[in-house]
Order: sequence, then structure tokens, then C-alpha cells
Amino acid sequence: MRPHRVYARGEPTSPGSTVLAKDSYFLVVVSNADGDAFPKQARDAARFLRLHLRELKSLSRFKLFAVIDFGVYDTRTKNALAPSWRLPAKLVKLLGDAGVDAEISLYSA
Repeated sequence: MRPHRVYARGEPTSPGSTVLAKDSYFLVVVSNADGDAFPKQARDAARFLRLHLRELKSLSRFKLFAVIDFGVYDTRTKNALAPSWRLPAKLVKLLGDAGVDAEISLYSA
């Protein structure tokens, strides 16, 4: 896995931010799909999990953990107040096998 960004404990979490990292961690880009392409993000994440399964499983030996953050656009409207995104069963199984958590972050469209 090639880190996109590495953070050291106590370092700002973004340039100019006053929020400091509570722990050291690194970011890896799993998908370049836009926030309106959740199915592609899910396929890319599954491919990443299959490719790096052994490495991801070994993180727990070092008391580390992984989270895949799906960044999606908030598409709520008056007629559709509760958007949802389906996590395919195969993706959920891969996440469990790898010991990886998943989260969905909403961004303004």
C-alpha cells in the first residue's frame, strides 16, 4: 500500500488547521471515483481489499486498524430526504475478512 498522506501524532490534520492528530496514521486512496459514483467506489474498495488482504489483516498485530471512508455527495431534496447507499454483501464480507471498518462521509454536492 502506498500512503497518500502520513500524519504524526500532534500534527495539524490539514494545512492551516488547529485540529491536531490524536494518533499517528496514514491515508491510502482506494478509489478516485466521484462522490456521486458510490457503486464504483464500492467496486474499487473490494478490489483494494482483495489485493491487500494479508497486509490489512496484519495491522491488528500492531494494535492498528483500518477504515475505508466512502465520500459521497449529499443528494437530499424535498422529495428524497433520506439518501442511502447499498454495501454489497461481497464487499461487507471482504471488509470483515480484512478486519476493516467502513464509514460514509457526506459532502455537499
